Formats: sequence, structure tokens, C-alpha cells
Amino acid sequence: MRKLDNKSKKIRVLKSLVLSITFVFTMCSWNKAYRYDKIPQSDSVKADVVRKEKKVYVGGEPLGIKVNTKGLLVIGVADIETEEGLKASPAIKAGIQIGDNILKVQNNEVKCSEEMSKVINNNKGNKIIIEFQHKGKNYKKVLTPVKSKLDDKYKVGMWVRDSSSGIGTLTFYDDETHRYGALGHGISDGDTGTMINVGDGKIMPSEIIAVKKSVEGTPGELRGIFSNGKEPLGNVKTNNICGIFGEYSGKVNLKKKFKEPMPIAYQNEIKEGKAYIYTTINGNAPKLYEIEIEKTIHQEEPNSKSMLIKVTDKRLLEQTGGIVQGMSGSPIIQNDKLIGAVTHVLVNKPNKGYGIYIEWMMKECEFLQNY
Repeated sequence: MRKLDNKSKKIRVLKSLVLSITFVFTMCSWNKAYRYDKIPQSDSVKADVVRKEKKVYVGGEPLGIKVNTKGLLVIGVADIETEEGLKASPAIKAGIQIGDNILKVQNNEVKCSEEMSKVINNNKGNKIIIEFQHKGKNYKKVLTPVKSKLDDKYKVGMWVRDSSSGIGTLTFYDDETHRYGALGHGISDGDTGTMINVGDGKIMPSEIIAVKKSVEGTPGELRGIFSNGKEPLGNVKTNNICGIFGEYSGKVNLKKKFKEPMPIAYQNEIKEGKAYIYTTINGNAPKLYEIEIEKTIHQEEPNSKSMLIKVTDKRLLEQTGGIVQGMSGSPIIQNDKLIGAVTHVLVNKPNKGYGIYIEWMMKECEFLQNY
């Protein structure tokens, strides 16, 4: 009987140990998965992170956007037709790929394709040094240009682009820092799909003159005009997954509906249900249109697809078919707070799309310090 009692005690001790280990593991997992906007507390002490209210001016106006690439963006590579036949592209042989950025030729910075072509052709087939950036790393390679049969000019077998321009929408402007955020997603090159590495750029006043309506399978677009001769509204300092950002030198449009700064909302404040987008589909005066937030996505890192939205406003559906290109950056408002911006359209369901949380755009603009 004594031996049996000892064995029973050992079993009870082991069971207690297993329960203790399981409890500790469960608590660790729970803490790791806890919502980022709250501090895990014991039952006796509970507290939320106190965030200072931030107010910004709501955008909604169309922007003309022009950005110059950092160096020259490689958009194509190919072999060259010469008098001796087809010769392999010197650029390909040097390891240059589509999406790379040409920074220097013969140790001199190049800012336009014509400048690079002139340097290469004037070198008359002698070896040249090209510095380029590939996936964030810089490389230097020696290339030997070959003479093209088509135009008797020396070439290295690549096509480059030095700038990109288009229409987008201003999301917000901060009067304290004189900075702005727009688009809600980055500017990518249309041929390569790569995010453009911006050297510099500017935003300009724009006016919407026509709308191509979205239909199932084919996204529509806002068609606007802007002039390089007009005074810029600001510069473009940053282009990333959350949009474009820079210094804003324009004046606040006091003719708009929202004449005073509006508080922003964090993702834990956003509710599924009724909301509004503030966008411009004619001229340069934005209007409010009703939407439905169908789903919010808990995120701990910046992402341009934060919430699924659906256009419900009959006026907007009749004129645009839903979300169209050029609306990117249009502010999303709920309960008198700026909660995000329109970013994407669903190609096969153009009345639906995605929006980004405004906190990600604010973070990228370095307004919020305590993340």
C-alpha cells in the first residue's frame, strides 16, 4: 500500500507540472498575439495606450503628379542588330536587369535618357563604366558599346525611363508640419511593375475633365489636365507602399466642405458599416459619396489593403461605375474622423475595392512618434 501511495503522489506531481507548463505556454502565446494597441495587464491593472489626438486638413482634390527617377530606370534590355549580325546586349552581359536604376555613366550622374545616349555614342565603342543599383545594392561594371545597324549609333542594348506622371488624389495636409500624403499606394512603373525609386518630384493643381466608367473586367479612370507651367503645390520626397509624401507649399482650399482640420481615427476605432469617400470626379471640387466598409483587417505593419469597401452611392455608381483609377488617395471619413484613403479597385467588381488605414500614411509621414 505504501508503494502504491508513493506512485499516486508521483502521478499527481507530474500532472500538476504538466498543467503548469501548459498554462505558461498559453499565457505566452496569448501575450504574443495580443492587439498591438493595448498593453497586456493583470486582472488588477488594465490600461490602454493613450494616443494624442492628431488633426489634419482633409484632401480630396485631384493632383497632377510628376516624379523623376533616381538615375534612370531600366525598362527593357535586348540584343543589337549590327553590320556583323545580331550581337548580345552589353547591358545583359554586365548583369543589368529590368527594374535596375542606372546611376552614373563614366562616373558622371545621368538624369535623362538623352544624356546617357549621348555619352555612350560619343565614346565611339570604347569601354565605359556604368554604375547601377540592383535590389538596393550598387554595382560598377565595364561595358563595350556596339554600333547599331539601324541608326549608326553606339548602344549598350537597354531602354531606360527618367520620369513618370499621372493623376491622383490628395489625402491630407498637416498645417503644423506643412507635409502632405497622397495616393495611399506607391507609384510603380507601368512597364516593369517595380516601385519607382524617386529622385525628386512635384505635385501640381489638376482638373478632372472626363471620366471613363468602370465596367466588370475593365477599370475606368479619371482623366485630368495639369500644366508644368503652374506653381507646384509641393514636392515629392518619398514614394512607398503607403503613398507619396512631401512638403506642401500650396494654400488650403477654404471653399471645400471641410474648412477645419479633422481628427484621424486609428484602426481599432473603425467600424464596419456606413462611411464616406471625399473625391473629385468633375473639375477640382470634391464631394462626399456614401460607401460601406464591408471588412476591416487587423494589421501590425503598413499595408495598402487595410479594409474592403463598397460604393453604395447611386450618383457615383451612375457616373463612374464605382472606383476608378485616379481616385487613389481619396479620403475615407467615418463618424467625423479621417480613417483612411481609397487605394485599389477590384477589377471584376468595380463597385468594390480597398482602402488603407490613415495611421499607416501618418506613420510614413513621420507624424506619429510612439508606434
